[in-house]
Amino acid sequence: MAKAASAAKSDTDDKSTATMPDEAAPFMVVKGPRKGRWRAGRHFATEPVQLFLSDLGEDEITAISDDPELAVSFVNMRGALDDENT
Repeated sequence: MAKAASAAKSDTDDKSTATMPDEAAPFMVVKGPRKGRWRAGRHFATEPVQLFLSDLGEDEITAISDDPELAVSFVNMRGALDDENT
């Protein structure tokens, strides 16, 4: 039943609450809604965008990761996702 409910979700409903990265997470992957979303001076749509954390300020990381319209995952050095919903 949970799989059927999750399969019925659209891309705009695919939101995740990511934890703040630790030092082992060099980049974040961000996916926005179908209509697109601007946050921290960047545009996010359904195509995943990889952002290196070293290129962002702490306020930009927080603005992006706290936005409920964006699905955010932090990727660590080994390529594994650091995300509460994975």
